[in-house]
Formats: sequence, structure tokens, C-alpha cells
Amino acid sequence: DTDTIEALRNKLAGVKSAVDNAIGARIAGADLESTTSRVIESGMKSLEHVYKVAWGTIEACEGGKLQQCREAMKRMLTETQGRDSCQTTKDPTILYAQAARVKRQYRVVMRSIQKECGGLLLVSGLKETARIVEKIMLRPDSPGSADLIRDVNRSMHVCKTVDEIIACIHAFRACEDISIVRCQVEGAAKPEKKWTGFAINFYLSDDSNRHICEAIITHERIIAARRDIKGNEIDLIVRSAREILQLHTSLIVADVETSALKKFFENTCGHSWNKFKNWTTEAALDEW
Repeated sequence: DTDTIEALRNKLAGVKSAVDNAIGARIAGADLESTTSRVIESGMKSLEHVYKVAWGTIEACEGGKLQQCREAMKRMLTETQGRDSCQTTKDPTILYAQAARVKRQYRVVMRSIQKECGGLLLVSGLKETARIVEKIMLRPDSPGSADLIRDVNRSMHVCKTVDEIIACIHAFRACEDISIVRCQVEGAAKPEKKWTGFAINFYLSDDSNRHICEAIITHERIIAARRDIKGNEIDLIVRSAREILQLHTSLIVADVETSALKKFFENTCGHSWNKFKNWTTEAALDEW
């Protein structure tokens, strides 16, 4: 209801303030680029090593099935290419409320798919508000916008075999309770590479808000390898470092572009230019 949404909005405002301060402190830190680059490189080396071992076992035991699995992935990637995969709202408060409304039905549908294909279903609670706010504030192209947050409702389908992965992909394709809008090979650019999972984004067919949820299909050997080195923690650290570095880089580029525009404006009698919407206004140059 309205009161609940307003309470959530106030909570997110407090989280945003704390996250803003934390991001500012990180970006202002000395040697940001070198520090974050080292963190990313070290984390990726750790993950790549265990994934290599896991994939060696998968290829040795189930190599004959991998081509069929890759074809199933490619088919879904082709089918979903070009579909609109943005949330219908940019407001994180409304997004979270939409996620809460479909949470129960989302779980019902995920359990139904899991019964068809086997394996282990891991369903998380709603994504933590602090992480949602962090992600949207670190977004360089549109800070504060939540329309690319697709995993407030999320689950993982852990398959014992490659056959189960294939069956799981087919089960998602055939499910009439969902409308798939996006797929992504996790950990690799293409299905031919040594991926770590296959992410599927969709909304429930009867959801008027078309709130996009996520499910990741993966192999139990990859999950076991991650668990041995606390891969989830390493992955989170690497992602945060990448987001901070990306934001830092975009701010540097913006400063350079703004300075160039200012110089051009001053050197060409910019004050006499014709005024247009969002151009030569009284706003700061980086808002033109």
C-alpha cells in the first residue's frame, strides 16, 4: 500500500546517503586505479584457476554432451536478441515493491521448472536494498536509475549433469508462465568458452508490471569449486572493484569533455549562441 511504499522510500533514502558517502570516500582514495586493478586481477586469477579444474572434470566426464548444451544456449540467445529487457520503472522503491508482489508466484514457477529438469533449486530472498542502491549509484551512464536491476527476485538451478542443464534450458523455453526477455552466458563471452552459468531474465506472464526476474543455470562442479575458495565473496569484491573503477573512469572522461566544451564555448563567443532546449542553458556544462 501507499504507506508501505513511502516507508520503503524513506529507508532507501537513508541507504542512498550512506552509499553515496562510501562511494565518495572510495573514489577520493589514493591510488584508486592501481588498487582496484590489483584487486580485480588477483580475484580473477583465483576464480579462473578453480574454474579450469572444474571444467577439466566436466569435459573429461561429459564432453560428449557439451556441444548439445552449447546449441541449446545459442538457440535461446538468438531467440531473445533485441528484446526489451529493461524494467518498466527506474525508481528503486517501485522496483522493490513490484518484486515483492511477484515473489511468491516466482517461487512457485521456479519449483515447477525444477521438478521437470531435476537438480537442486536455490531461491534467494529479495536482493538486499543496500546492494540495489550501490549498483544504481555506481551506474556511470544513468546514476540512480534502477531499470537495469533484473535480479531482485533470483534463483540458481544447480544441475548434476550437462544433460540436466540442457533439460533445464528446454524447460524454461517451454514454460508458458514466463516471458523470457534476455539471456547471458556467465563468465564467458560465448557458449563455446568455459562458462560458469547461463542467466535467464523473464517476467511472469500474468504480471501487469512485467517485473523482470532472474534465474541462473549452472553445474554442481562449478558451484563446488567456488565454495572451496569462497568464490561468492571473491566475486562480490571483484564486481564492486570493477564498478568503482568504471565510475571513476567515466568521471574522468566527463571532466575532460566538460573542460573541452567550456574552452570551445569561451573561444567562440558562446554567450551569443542561439539557445536551444538543454543547450547553452544556465545549468552546469555537464548537464547540457
